[in-house]
Order: sequence, then C-alpha cells, then structure tokens
Amino acid sequence: MADRKQRTFKPRINPLESMTAAELQHRFRFDQEGIEFITDLIQNDIMPLTNRNHSVPAIVQVMVALRYYATGTIRKHQIDFFAIAGFPGVVGAIDGTHVRIIAPSEHEVEYVNRKNFHSINVQIVCDASYKILDIVTSWPGATHDARILRESGLFQLFQRRLLPVKCHLLGDSGYPGKDWLLTPFLNPQAGPQSRYNR
Repeated sequence: MADRKQRTFKPRINPLESMTAAELQHRFRFDQEGIEFITDLIQNDIMPLTNRNHSVPAIVQVMVALRYYATGTIRKHQIDFFAIAGFPGVVGAIDGTHVRIIAPSEHEVEYVNRKNFHSINVQIVCDASYKILDIVTSWPGATHDARILRESGLFQLFQRRLLPVKCHLLGDSGYPGKDWLLTPFLNPQAGPQSRYNR
C-alpha cells in the first residue's frame, strides 16, 4: 500500500498582529480590544472542540462575522425583510426547532420535549432568503427557546449593543419582547397591534 501524502496547511496569519489599529477599525468597525471582548463573550459557543483539520479559531470566526456585518450586507437583510412585510431594521428571524434523537442513556428526561419525544432544541437565525446566519445546537429538547437565546452569544451581541443600532430580530411569542427582538402581541387590539402581528 502506497504511503498517504500528508496534508500540509499554510500557516495562518493573525490579523490582530498584521493590521494597524486604523486598519482593524476600518475593516471590522472595532479595535483589537473590542474584537477580543466579543470573542470572550461567545467563544464557548463557537470554539472548535479539536484542532483537527486545521479548525478555525474562535477569534477568526468572530472577525469573519464582523467583516461580513461591516461590508453593508446586513443592510441588504434589512431591505429584504422590509420588502416582505414592512418591518424596518430586521436582520433575521429567530426560532427553535426540535431535531429528533434516540433517547440518551444519561439525563434522558432533559431531552423529552413538550411534544413528548426526545430531541435537541436547535436555535436558528435566518435572513429573508432563508440563509442560516446563526445556529446553536447544544441544548436538550426540554429547554425553552427563551433560555437558549438568553444563554447564547447572539443575546450578548444584541443586548450589549455590539451590532449596528436599529437592528432587530423577529421572533414568535416564545421569546421575550426586547427593543432588538420583535415578538407578536399576545392579545392584540384592533388596528396597529393587529396589523403589526399580521
């Protein structure tokens, strides 16, 4: 049997070390301290579990996301959502979905959801074209959607105003109303509240 050729990877350049403070601010809209702060908030959710296949470090993932937000693409999500239903400033729709699993041998009851089957409760944020922008897959099925959001890095980004102002998510009534999370009125009055819900 022939020897397998060993894969080689180019060494990664750390942008924090290769860019000036002005370049970081221009490209990512944050300085080094801000980028590191955001990474500290969410790194437990996005950090690779191993270094296999030359996995992408948490700080690089954050910088890719910040660059994406800084390029104006986030503005396109707002335009697309506004065209659908007239909601200004919406950059994503959030919801949980249950992915059925085989009953685990440990903590089995935590995985039984409200529909009485075993699942993982997956939090997903999509743009107006149904492209996944953010996903959290680490919670058992009995966990409420609101708790998953509250414990996520996404919550920290919005709650601490680390995204551009007037950016909103749309969510169902399973989520708490926030100035950045638009949810339906539970008992809407006729007129503006009903139109908002519709």
